[in-house]
Amino acid sequence: NNRDERAAAMPGESFRLAAGGILLILMTYCFLNTRDGKLQNPHPGFWRMLHGSTLWYAMIAAILLVIHPDDGITIIGWLFPNIQRTERGPMEGVGANLPIANSDSISDISTLGMDHLDCNITKDNIYRQVFGLWFFAHVIGWWAKMLILRDLWTCLVYSTVFELTELTLQCLVPEFQECWWDSIFLDWLVANLLIGMNLGMITQRMLNWPSLNWAQDQCSSMWKIKLSKFMTVMTPSSWIKYNWNPDNDPISLILNATIWILMGVGEVNSFFLINIFQLPRDHAFNALRQVFFCLAALPACEEWYEYTRHVRVFTTGFATEEYKEKYLGRKPRIGQTAWLLMITISLETAAILKYSLALGLF
Repeated sequence: NNRDERAAAMPGESFRLAAGGILLILMTYCFLNTRDGKLQNPHPGFWRMLHGSTLWYAMIAAILLVIHPDDGITIIGWLFPNIQRTERGPMEGVGANLPIANSDSISDISTLGMDHLDCNITKDNIYRQVFGLWFFAHVIGWWAKMLILRDLWTCLVYSTVFELTELTLQCLVPEFQECWWDSIFLDWLVANLLIGMNLGMITQRMLNWPSLNWAQDQCSSMWKIKLSKFMTVMTPSSWIKYNWNPDNDPISLILNATIWILMGVGEVNSFFLINIFQLPRDHAFNALRQVFFCLAALPACEEWYEYTRHVRVFTTGFATEEYKEKYLGRKPRIGQTAWLLMITISLETAAILKYSLALGLF
């Protein structure tokens, strides 16, 4: 009886403990045994533990992929027991997070359409969007992606394709429904380019300033010496600017597109996940997942960039000074983090397709 009462009061507690234990084991094993990646600060062990966390997430995605969708939804309910779920389909209630023309008339919307949007350019609508969750998410996201990809033109192409993807998938994802001026001006122009990417470029330049020399000064006081040691550990040892396709050759173009397309698929997946599993848009899972994937993308992108340099030399027969200085003599291979990130996003995407078909989303 006590066991039944406990299970009813805290459903999935044993599963959460088991998942946490497996996460701890994987992080410990990777910390002790996996090889160091390309990133060293703040400590190589941090990135090894991140590798173990990514492997754990890939295992969760694989479990959700192979089991029945009803069981998968039950598992998500165990992981997030405080979420109130209903029997409605994932597409009902569309427009709850958008500017609406008549809030009293959309409480039972179960089909998509643009009639619930108030696209009049008014002070209230602009204020609501600028100070909303997604505008802030756009700014932070493109600041981070600029630091990951480190190339303005790559980020511009990525941003444009993603906005077009939002327009294409708005019939499937409620959060992709937005007014034309919101998509073009507030998102693509202001949040993505003018604020997010520019902040990323400024941050990158600051990290590369030669005057930021945190070496010890014998004449410094003790607290300055401690501060210098802390900054030496916590700041990147190098933050080079990526030149993905210096000669505009097609092979480098394809390899460049591969990494940002993979990142874009992972980004789109987050919107499908919160709708399939009925998670609130401001749920901690969404924010933690974005931070987790951004951290995993840092070493993965660095590994992929090095691999593209090897492929470019192999196909063109020309080695740049950058290649001779940094990569000559190294084995041309895709890094462990890049492989794991590709596998994880592939498993997650396959699971989303399976659950979407089962729930009638497609």
